[in-house]
Amino acid sequence: FRPGSGFKSTGPSAGKGGRTEPFFFSVSQKYLIWMSANEMRFTENGGVIVTLAASSSIANGIFAVGLPSWTNISAGASTATGGATGLVLDGDGANVAGVRQQVATASPGVRHSIKLEIAHGPVNLRIGSTSGDDDLFAAEDLRTGTHVLSFTPAGSYWVELTSTLDRRVTATSITVLGAGDLVLPTAWDADDIWRLRLEPSLNVMYVADGAHVKRRIERRGAASWSLTYADEQDGPVGRINTDDTFTITPSVRAGNGTLTANRSLFKAAHVGALFELTHSGQFESRTVTGADQWSSPIQVTGVSTGRTVYWTVTGAYTGTVRLQRSVGNETSWEDVVSGTGTYTSVDTPGSFTYRDAEDNVLIFYRVGIKTAEYTSGTPLVTINFPFGTTIGMARVTAFTSALLVDMEVLADFAATTATAEWAEGAWSDLRGHPKGIGIFNGRLWNGFADKIWGSGSDLYESQAAGDDDGDAIKRSLAVGAAAPEIVWLLALSRLIAGTTLS
Repeated sequence: FRPGSGFKSTGPSAGKGGRTEPFFFSVSQKYLIWMSANEMRFTENGGVIVTLAASSSIANGIFAVGLPSWTNISAGASTATGGATGLVLDGDGANVAGVRQQVATASPGVRHSIKLEIAHGPVNLRIGSTSGDDDLFAAEDLRTGTHVLSFTPAGSYWVELTSTLDRRVTATSITVLGAGDLVLPTAWDADDIWRLRLEPSLNVMYVADGAHVKRRIERRGAASWSLTYADEQDGPVGRINTDDTFTITPSVRAGNGTLTANRSLFKAAHVGALFELTHSGQFESRTVTGADQWSSPIQVTGVSTGRTVYWTVTGAYTGTVRLQRSVGNETSWEDVVSGTGTYTSVDTPGSFTYRDAEDNVLIFYRVGIKTAEYTSGTPLVTINFPFGTTIGMARVTAFTSALLVDMEVLADFAATTATAEWAEGAWSDLRGHPKGIGIFNGRLWNGFADKIWGSGSDLYESQAAGDDDGDAIKRSLAVGAAAPEIVWLLALSRLIAGTTLS
């Protein structure tokens, strides 16, 4: 009863047949993903989605040194630079690092498509009909990968690329595409495409093959598609160090820096891998840019002088920086109004100490500026407590030697001292990547070797372990005497794992 075949489109080139997979958002928004060797196209209503000819060009779309044709809109300590690697944005955690350009067009009313390559994201893109506006493409943080994004200007338009993150991000190029098929480059050759496991979730489809970092196919409209990296920043971790003499030292608490091991550890394939470091003490910081902004809390226990909290304010600002507390939880915040030391600073940068008289009471503290008490400036506030522990996370960005790698901090470290309490990320180019994936009971499940990881509840790219019901889950499969390798996952009334036994 199947209907007859019909011609749809000529293949991209000889020998590049392909695989098609449905991308279903709703009854009225249905697509086919057409994968061939190292390329991906999209079809709608039987035809390949195309980009149109638009007489428009973004000047210096490769971001030459000095950023000619771009206006540098960076503020504070944030910077934007151009060079061989593209546009490099170094934010300071509060102020914008970015560039902006007005682009002329001789094709008003015609759909334009830009191709944006991001080497290390996220980079925030906005496109507007006036400077700073985003009426043509709403401001959005875009991940590492390739983006083809379409919009229809009525005349000249403004393109803006920015970041405020306290770490380095890089965009390689941005161009206006001509007429042709909408094509995204991929890492998968003609054989690889048949090994891919795909799992849809509304406007995102996750793709895993065991050999590459998990990818996301993203749809923002019929003519706006992206292929990006999935971005787990809080785990999972696998190998845990048990040797008290084997240490790793971070060079910075936040931002970009290095990790140094005291003996051979790192390999070139560690680039992209996570490393979790635990230090004694608690340290939190925040660059305040407006009212009602606070550091993450620290947890204070103990008695007498062992309850002393240390906090600092640096930078020029006008306003009132306050210390707040919440007794027994992280939700009931109130101003600190008594105790020993300093708990309010009015336009006075400096270093302060504070101690309460609540022996053996669990109290959380944070520092920041309340609503209506901020006027201007960008103070950096920090708070630390020498007891307890802090778990920090970093991603390796470049390999130097077995003892040294570059890294970006994803969760702040408490100190820049050596620690033997470290763990290596479970997934990497060195250790391998998940091969089976499936969405079940509100979690994205990942199968790798003989283990399955379930993401945080409704947080498909969070792998933070914990004791709460919504935290990520990890389980091992035990089948007889042999360790199975998970090759696929299927969500039925229960989650089914397909394995091979070696």
